[in-house]
Amino acid sequence: APIVAASGVQAIFCEKPIATSMAEADHIVKTVQDNGVVFACAYLRRWRPYYQTIRDAIAEGQFGDLLSISAFGVGTLMHAGTHYADLMSFLAGEPEPVWAFGRVEPPPKGTSGRGAEIDPPGSGYIEMKNGVRFFLDGLSKGPISFVIAGSGGQLVVHNDGRDATHWHPGDHTRWWVQEPF
Repeated sequence: APIVAASGVQAIFCEKPIATSMAEADHIVKTVQDNGVVFACAYLRRWRPYYQTIRDAIAEGQFGDLLSISAFGVGTLMHAGTHYADLMSFLAGEPEPVWAFGRVEPPPKGTSGRGAEIDPPGSGYIEMKNGVRFFLDGLSKGPISFVIAGSGGQLVVHNDGRDATHWHPGDHTRWWVQEPF
């Protein structure tokens, strides 16, 4: 991308991830900015109407104050994990990360070869400046799923955003009430 950005192109649409190190990513961002190039990375889920609806519901406080977003079925870090991290940031209003830790998981049994070494599964925890926490579960399998927890309820999202259930505190007869979202 730095060579292309310096070549005079007006825009770059990049496949994810943009780099495999922060130093390389910082160099790409600086080169793109220095050359006035419009740059976009292939994180398309944030443009899906159902994820925009979820983001708006979070921003409107339908689940109370946002506390955490947990992602399940993350799979490999570069292929799927980067999508999860981007989508969690989008849903939470693009908060600034303060610190994080993670673990590269061992490749699943029966997996070998360069692909498993280059793009392994992983798990992690990211705390944002506003106190919101992101959890990435790289052990579970399945389609993209989230639990969005707020001070006034939870939204459980399955099937890559197509199905969601809102759980909120009930009246005196039920602790939690489940409703379609």
